[in-house]
Amino acid sequence: IRRALEASILLVLVGMCCIAPAAFATRRGEFLAYLAAGTLPLFAATTPMNVAVFESVPRRHRAFAQSVATLAMHAFGDVPTPVVIGVLKDALAPACTPDGKGHLGDACTEQRQRGDLRGITFGCACYFGFSVLAFAIARFRAPRGDDEAAPEGLEAPLLEASEPQWPGNCDGDVAWDDGWEALLSDPALVLVDCRTAGEVSDHGSIPGGLHYSCRMGEDPLAVVEAANVSDRSAPILVYCAVGG
Repeated sequence: IRRALEASILLVLVGMCCIAPAAFATRRGEFLAYLAAGTLPLFAATTPMNVAVFESVPRRHRAFAQSVATLAMHAFGDVPTPVVIGVLKDALAPACTPDGKGHLGDACTEQRQRGDLRGITFGCACYFGFSVLAFAIARFRAPRGDDEAAPEGLEAPLLEASEPQWPGNCDGDVAWDDGWEALLSDPALVLVDCRTAGEVSDHGSIPGGLHYSCRMGEDPLAVVEAANVSDRSAPILVYCAVGG
């Protein structure tokens, strides 16, 4: 988590520093060059940010956490900023309105509002500092890896290559979609039927199977736990109507 947050801080700082000079550019090409140079690291920061979000919650909550993070990003970013920038521009630099060719005109310079317009643009770049502060606070509060135990449910970290952590004494020698034909003939087989109640009603139940209606993409470990599999040393086969 800390490494991901540090990468986010670095990328946002680089992007902010690249975009800020655009407020003082005197030519269109110069302005666009600064904007392009800053946009790339800012967009790149979303990758480590997503990793930090995923690593901060149990696996079964990662989708919801990502949704909340995306909602917050838009709620504090691209949704209100056009309105705020427009209000500030109309209040501080009403004469700096571009014509059909994109020129601000002499009125903007004569009324000395160009500086206010630059200040608004520079303030937009500085607003990214809020993200840097938020990432820094999160990094300070994040666990230190080996120094602290990871929160419950954080199996198979995204930033580290590791083998699946199977519950109990299940050794996990057979993958979820591998060796199923051989398993079907094993008398010790534990079969978990994860179809919905409607699918079971339409097609019938599986004799001897443990039923638990799971969702697409749900953590296999959570499915095994919810199905109350008592013998973790037995081979476990999960059946779904459509796969996944």
